[in-house]
Amino acid sequence: MNGIHLENERMRPNRSLILPALLLSTLAVSSGATLAQTDGSYQTVTCGSPGIDPVNEAGLHLWKACDGPWTQMLTGDPGTGTVTAVGSLSSTTGFISVTPQSLESSDSLTNNNPQRIDFDLRTASPWMDHFEFTTRDGDALCIENDGQRLFIGPGRVPAGDGPVNPETLQSCVLNNPTSPDNLINAALTGTAKQSPTETDGDAPNAIDGNTDGNFSNGSVSRTYRAFEPFWEVDLGEIRDIRQIVIHPRTDCCTEDLENFHVLISNIPFVRFASEIRPDEGGLATLDDRLAQPGVSNRYVPNSSPLTSVDFARSGRYVRVQNRDPGRMELAEVKVLVEADSSVGACGSPGVNFRTEGGLHLWKSCDGPWNLMLSGYPEASTVSAAGTLSANLGFTDVIPQSLEGEDTVTNTDPQRIGFDLSTGSPWMDRFQFTKSGDDALCVALDSNSTGQPLLIGPTRAPAGNGPINPEIELSRVPRRNLLQGRALHFVGNILQFCLLGSVLRSVGKVTFDRIDTCAHRAVVID
Repeated sequence: MNGIHLENERMRPNRSLILPALLLSTLAVSSGATLAQTDGSYQTVTCGSPGIDPVNEAGLHLWKACDGPWTQMLTGDPGTGTVTAVGSLSSTTGFISVTPQSLESSDSLTNNNPQRIDFDLRTASPWMDHFEFTTRDGDALCIENDGQRLFIGPGRVPAGDGPVNPETLQSCVLNNPTSPDNLINAALTGTAKQSPTETDGDAPNAIDGNTDGNFSNGSVSRTYRAFEPFWEVDLGEIRDIRQIVIHPRTDCCTEDLENFHVLISNIPFVRFASEIRPDEGGLATLDDRLAQPGVSNRYVPNSSPLTSVDFARSGRYVRVQNRDPGRMELAEVKVLVEADSSVGACGSPGVNFRTEGGLHLWKSCDGPWNLMLSGYPEASTVSAAGTLSANLGFTDVIPQSLEGEDTVTNTDPQRIGFDLSTGSPWMDRFQFTKSGDDALCVALDSNSTGQPLLIGPTRAPAGNGPINPEIELSRVPRRNLLQGRALHFVGNILQFCLLGSVLRSVGKVTFDRIDTCAHRAVVID
């Protein structure tokens, strides 16, 4: 599904789940509910308590107080023993609060993702399980349940197992927040810019991995007042974008992020109006960029502690731009992209170096290779030393974030030696480029703090190497008698990672050539 999670986009009726008013009109509905017409149109449910007697009336009940929060309550029938309800509630814009009211240790209530509540409740008469939650006006809720029958609103309208919107009683699509196993935040390794920056409000603050919205804590981007202020990130390469999550400033000024657009493009956004309107001068406006070919746009009318915008397209440039004059203030912008799980796949692993440790090696899809060392917050200094080698040599080696104690040497064109040390919340990083079809090999000489070598966008573990980060090695080894290393065969191709040796034969298998590192040999006998 594309677009912001709005009710009219996500409510896709399924006739087997919709409760038509013709059916509902036969139910005993109190004055708190709105009866539908008898023409098959849909009933809506208003606010008010169903007045449950938890001692004698069983069910999973969901309702909204007219001047207060939503309530979900599980009750059981007298004499029936334990009853259960397992399911989820989802909100398109995120829950404001989730408050347990009467839960025991056997119950589970989680809200790890702001847009989802997962519950696993167990109780028995004469007791009950009960929690409350609040949402924003205009939000679209969805509930799905497995267990005790579900009743909605003051009229106790039966709703089966769902998924159902408790306000419209229409079938809905349960919001399934992005799984970190499938998507990664590509913005973390991007390059950010914005309209003229106010003091201490630098654009990179919004891609530092910290969602703290208090400006005084130093992790919020902020522009001066401007006409249609913007913030933008260049991912460095075209990625398959699935969702953009925006965290605004929270200690004040919520009006600074409303009535705005989220735009995606494969190419840079136009700068001058004449690029879209040839007869016009001056800088491009938001409307010019909306008219730019290849640009996708989502409009967000209201401010919110969390805004999630769904996309299903490729893109490199992501821009958040206000429609009105004012400031742009952002705590964090996450650009969640598909993590390519194929062997040798290019793309950033989206590492938050402040909290995620490891020695990460990856190749930008339209750029250089990157090697980055990061530590864990609870650890002190971490270190990694080793070698990268290429048969045809490296075309360049560029330090990106190195300190005086770090060394990266390339005196031999075919070899890069590195000895790095850092600690959270910092990182060491350098980039390098090799010839397109050249074979690459990485091996760690020492890894004193046990930092794992993780390769590619999926962070595939690779031990200490030596390993070619672009080739999947067969899991069936043949022993290398020269160095005691494993040789790996795929068909008649030998894949290996052998530093500084030339091999002509192994047992009865003869090769026409073996290169010095991470290359392949063709069997000729």
